[in-house]
Amino acid sequence: MSEDAPWPARDTPMDLRALPCCFAMACVVQSGPEPVGDPSGADESSSDDGSSTVASSDTATSTSDGGSADSSSSDDDGIVEDCPIPTAGPTMHPGDNVEEAQVWTADGSPHLLPYDFTIHAPVLVEACARVQLGKNVMLTIGAGGSLVADGTEQQPVVIERLDEAP
Repeated sequence: MSEDAPWPARDTPMDLRALPCCFAMACVVQSGPEPVGDPSGADESSSDDGSSTVASSDTATSTSDGGSADSSSSDDDGIVEDCPIPTAGPTMHPGDNVEEAQVWTADGSPHLLPYDFTIHAPVLVEACARVQLGKNVMLTIGAGGSLVADGTEQQPVVIERLDEAP
């Protein structure tokens, strides 16, 4: 890791459990206009209370070994997914801050995030879970919070834009 960059080089493996907001750096946490600044597609800002806000606009999948793969194309992108069809979803996350530990299950997918909110407790996103963010939604990892994607290459966590059409 270079001293002038707050994240590892792209070819350096990263354990998503190691950093409180690393999931957000590898995946989409804001869907909206293209951010200005960091050429990697992720802009990060920190506040005095230790919270981090990370924004990106591309759709991505994330694996627990720290890898990520672009999934902006359809399921024809060469990634073979071994995920069951969800039966309990969709799950609405109405914009209330996360104050207690949560597990966002694959069966409860898609997890719909239409409003801004802050995570102040651990959130585990299971393998095969899909998370859909509303346009211009900002997801903030606050003090005490973490967002961990527990995906694999065959069972990825997918973060994508929430369709605005009914």
